[in-house]
Amino acid sequence: MNDGPAECERLPRPQAHDGLGGPSGSRWPGVWVFQSMTTHTKKQFGVWMDQQHATVAGRKEPGNDDFMILGHVKNAGAQRNSNENAANHEAIALTRKFFKEIAAIMPNVDEVHVTGTGQVQEQFIHFLSETPQYKHTACTESTSNKMDDEKLVVFIDKQFYR
Repeated sequence: MNDGPAECERLPRPQAHDGLGGPSGSRWPGVWVFQSMTTHTKKQFGVWMDQQHATVAGRKEPGNDDFMILGHVKNAGAQRNSNENAANHEAIALTRKFFKEIAAIMPNVDEVHVTGTGQVQEQFIHFLSETPQYKHTACTESTSNKMDDEKLVVFIDKQFYR
């Protein structure tokens, strides 16, 4: 994604070798290198989730280095239904609504680390990849037990600053 016009800078070409200890014979006077003129700060978020609950951590301001808890989302879960087909459709619809509520907390996300129990993280990452607004988001995942908000903030911070 290009955030602005590129600035060209001509840099001297380093002396190339042919692997035999001598110069490769190339006589290029320089190489064009493109550098972006904008410094884009990535919007990074972390999500701990299971089937019923999600906690979203991120930065309030893009330039701020400190992660904080931005919100909690609960999945109401399907009601009892005697028709198996209707119950299945209701569960799918509620899960999709749950994922949309989580994604709404993370506008214009560039990177997200999803962690939690079970397979719901994989489903959420798949949801993001299918949604046009989030399809270019870099997603990573891991498995972890439930943790309190302070531990989640430290965990997410470590995921982005290894």
